[in-house]
Amino acid sequence: MKKIMFFSLMVIYMISSGVLAEETTNITVIIDGEEIQPDDQARMIEGRTLLPARSVFEGLGADMEWDPETQTASGVIDGFRVDIPLGSTKAIISGETEELEVPAKAGRTYVPLQFAAQAFGGSVHWDGKTSTVTITMTNSAPQPTLVLTYDDGYLEDYTDIFPVHKKYDVPGVSAVGTGAMGTVYDRVIGKELEFMTLEQMLEMQKFGWEFICHTRHHMNLSGKILNQPTSFGDTKIYIDQPYQNFYRQDKDSNVEMVIKENEKEEIIIAKGFDKENEEYIEVKNGIEKSYTKEAVVRLSPETHKDETYGNMEDLKSMGLNVKNHGYPYGDNDSYARKASTKYYNSARGTGVDADDPLQKNVHFSDYYTLEDNNYFRTYDISAPSLDYKDHDWIDEKLDKVEEVKGLLIFYAHPNKDVDLADRVEYIIQECQDRGIEITTMQKALEKFGD
Repeated sequence: MKKIMFFSLMVIYMISSGVLAEETTNITVIIDGEEIQPDDQARMIEGRTLLPARSVFEGLGADMEWDPETQTASGVIDGFRVDIPLGSTKAIISGETEELEVPAKAGRTYVPLQFAAQAFGGSVHWDGKTSTVTITMTNSAPQPTLVLTYDDGYLEDYTDIFPVHKKYDVPGVSAVGTGAMGTVYDRVIGKELEFMTLEQMLEMQKFGWEFICHTRHHMNLSGKILNQPTSFGDTKIYIDQPYQNFYRQDKDSNVEMVIKENEKEEIIIAKGFDKENEEYIEVKNGIEKSYTKEAVVRLSPETHKDETYGNMEDLKSMGLNVKNHGYPYGDNDSYARKASTKYYNSARGTGVDADDPLQKNVHFSDYYTLEDNNYFRTYDISAPSLDYKDHDWIDEKLDKVEEVKGLLIFYAHPNKDVDLADRVEYIIQECQDRGIEITTMQKALEKFGD
């Protein structure tokens, strides 16, 4: 497993009177089959388990160092070094400076156990029944891995799903856009929808939740072929599902697009759509050229960049550590994939299983940094046709990822009229019983990436 080289995955908290609300707790810690004996009780701070730094570092096989002259605590393992100067808001990670979320203060140093173990390349399993943390640092056998992702950033991610993950101390992933935060009017649906607020997202990120880009306004990044030819002066372009580029837009918003056929192309301004009768995009000004059914309509390069790169930069400026992407509708083509490789570590689509009737008419995932032999499938666990009282379907997928010791990705839309929280809790319990690691997309990339 690759070591995590970013300090955001290893936040160091310095415990001193009045800094953070805390309580002591008794847990058992087993590292590579051996129980370690911390020299003080664990602390629970904001739902996270912390142990004395020396106990954790040395238990993980790292050398703990203290420089009294510079007042710096350090952990070193296999050349991977973390230096934490007391009283500073910065840490030095193998020579690179990173910002601390909480400034180091005088007092006893405590480390979030899960983050520390994963930062040094370990995998973590929590058994809530026995209050036992099992950490595996050896890499002799691959561990089956699951990523749980939730699309669109609906408020239910925070109110319904996040509490389940916190209960079992496992992370999740939400695909979000800056055009869907708080209360937002949806032009396509014709009513206001409730999405997570930035404050809620930052709280989840502090817990270990990952946020990935989902475009600014949930726009389809793939091109669409014309359903019928169009001629000079036409103000309607007929394509399937024209509304997919108008979600979460103001009623009078225009969308810049491009129509292209071989060497012939032009920018068009889409001002509206019809999805009830003929399925067309309404163009603000008439088409300047004529095109056959071979022509492709897609977002213009400028709009595409704003929806992807612009959304990512804005999310980062808000304090969200965004590195990966999820295609709206799971839809992608060569143009969308090429653009995604410029900005993201990975881009998640939706998977296809020819033998699974629930997975028809969706596109293959595109993880351009994952090795094919480790990648398994992506499945929608919120499909309305899925029987939520029957766990056989989920068990079958978990059986398979155990067999191949690879990566399984479940995605869902928590706002659907299904008891998704109950389904997620069952999945998490099963994974913990089976020893399947639940992690984020970024950590999965570091584990399985080429």
